Amino acid sequence: MSSQHQKSKISCIIYLEPSSTSRFYQSIANFYDQTLKLFGPNEALKYHPHVSMTGFFNLYDGPDKSSHEKLDKIIKFINSFLESHKGQITHPKIEGIIRSRAVLISINVCQALHELVGQISLFDIDDETISINNHNTKILIRPKRIDHISLAYCSHTYPEGQDILTEDVLAKIEAMAHKMIDFSDMEGGRGNWDLVVYEKTIHGSRLEDKHIFREIGRWNIV
Repeated sequence: MSSQHQKSKISCIIYLEPSSTSRFYQSIANFYDQTLKLFGPNEALKYHPHVSMTGFFNLYDGPDKSSHEKLDKIIKFINSFLESHKGQITHPKIEGIIRSRAVLISINVCQALHELVGQISLFDIDDETISINNHNTKILIRPKRIDHISLAYCSHTYPEGQDILTEDVLAKIEAMAHKMIDFSDMEGGRGNWDLVVYEKTIHGSRLEDKHIFREIGRWNIV
């Protein structure tokens, strides 16, 4: 990829987030800090507390639209969808802490949020096809399951992290999560949740480096 195209690309993602002022959010953030101190870095700690609604997607400047104009098209679509689905979006249901090869908080969201990301994944953002390194590319937005907040995990991208997160360490992290995570202001369908669109401005290439995000749009949905 040429340096010109590198400068014209933005990397974005859509999250569902509990209110940053809630005891729930703050207890997860504190849990992340304590996990880092006691066990070292893992991939969950590269982010702030969130539920992924999409994977990362890249927007490129094209001959007719800039990358930010394409992002604005997504923002307007989300605005329209949320306006037309008022009353259909309900509070996420928190189902508890679970452990397998990761430790996470299981969450169940309403069908309208799945429908939103499904429609975004099919949305024609590009009016043109961009050629990069002689290969044509279209925007690909991948819907996620929208079913958890990660507390500790490491993918194959960071094999050193998989060495850190042994079964014994994961068990200790799970036990610590049960003690530290405060669900009290999210019980019984309470608590505020936001849908947020971010641009990733700095990619933390090392396991211990956080990704840096710039907020593009935020909607309080419940």
